[in-house]
Amino acid sequence: MISFNIDNAADYYRFVSNLVNTCIINADDAPYLMTMKVQEIIEKYQHWMPTAPRSDGYWYIYIPDRTRKGGRRRIKSKSYADLVRKIEAFESGHIGQVMKTFEEMYRLIQQQRLDGITDSDKKGARTSTVTRQNQTYKRFFSETSFVSMRLNRIGPNDINDFILMNLRRYPVIKSAFNAMVQIIKLVFDKAYRRQMIDSNPCNLVEWDSDEYSNKFINRPGIKQRTYTDTEMNLLWDHELSILARRPRFITPYAMLLQMQLGLRRGEVCALRWDDITTDENGNRYITIERMLRKVPKHGGIPEHQEISDRTKTSKDRTIPVWEELNDLLDAIYEITGDGTYVFPGEIADGCLGINSVYEHYRRSCDAVGVWIQKDRIRGPHAWRRNFAKRLGNSYLSSHLLGNDQKVCEENYSDAIDFEEARKQLEKKGLKRGLKTVQKLKKDA
Repeated sequence: MISFNIDNAADYYRFVSNLVNTCIINADDAPYLMTMKVQEIIEKYQHWMPTAPRSDGYWYIYIPDRTRKGGRRRIKSKSYADLVRKIEAFESGHIGQVMKTFEEMYRLIQQQRLDGITDSDKKGARTSTVTRQNQTYKRFFSETSFVSMRLNRIGPNDINDFILMNLRRYPVIKSAFNAMVQIIKLVFDKAYRRQMIDSNPCNLVEWDSDEYSNKFINRPGIKQRTYTDTEMNLLWDHELSILARRPRFITPYAMLLQMQLGLRRGEVCALRWDDITTDENGNRYITIERMLRKVPKHGGIPEHQEISDRTKTSKDRTIPVWEELNDLLDAIYEITGDGTYVFPGEIADGCLGINSVYEHYRRSCDAVGVWIQKDRIRGPHAWRRNFAKRLGNSYLSSHLLGNDQKVCEENYSDAIDFEEARKQLEKKGLKRGLKTVQKLKKDA
């Protein structure tokens, strides 16, 4: 017989040890039962947990389930440990018509996507996906009546009304629409596969309907999403004025470096002095091979920032240092050169935080009157377009920005510097203009 009187961690340890000593569970199952998640489940259901198997050899439990007639569900298993695993599956929405709301199911999916990942590269990629989807969720889903509806109460007409509501209240480009739809399909696909709903309402929605596509707006051109030379000069001069008053204030230097190189904020924060090397000819290089990431709240762990040993696209890249950039690095080295990080702070294991960089950028934009156009993606990320524009070569900029060339051409390299283009065309024209024809006639 199993005795239930679990009030604290010590009681629970004795409880699991007793299960092993009385051969109710195998010793191999003990580590599983000792996990925090399983402990919480057993404590929650201790008043319903069986104390012994029935005469047929099965362990049975009846747990509350408001979706079923009688208000409870029967779960059985041939072993105590497997019974706990089935209860855990029920709690996670893997079995049974658990009456979860759309938001509850979405949060559960995102939490499970991050749980138990040991490979750092896979964890970094998954974290990026979750963070990006959470941003889309915040824009289109948060605080709407749709997310508070129970999954088995949502039909195709509800989904249609929700989509049209968002298309009316926001200027939506096609890629943003696709991101919103991806979340809807994700939630209902998971719910259907876990037998929480009898049918998937997404199968009855006409996603390619003109009713939706006619309301899309055209995405602003890359040139519109790139800072003008005037704006760049205003921001640069503003940072210099701050440093004139506070020469050891490190955050303005981080913004200046980001403006020069088009680095992502997380790459700026994670940059270390040993990432800057010098070859035998005295030429310096910056290697970008890690970044600071935001990790969403999951598994009871609050949102935090951590260093990932990979970039967003998992592409390490090396950038040659030119004279102007060299002067900037030398100025920073005088302040932080005796430490690990180029921009030290209190995040992760001692670097400047992503939020600190962005808040400084936002205040600088307010100070000089540069409009942060979120609908045009005119945040710090736009400096990547300025970087590509200055280079005027999508092959070169794709390598230095860490993107595929096609991605670079589609998102960064269309903002042509026409003056530079004119100079290049003057040099590389056919040299067969009308003057050449006129000369030939004169010679004849």
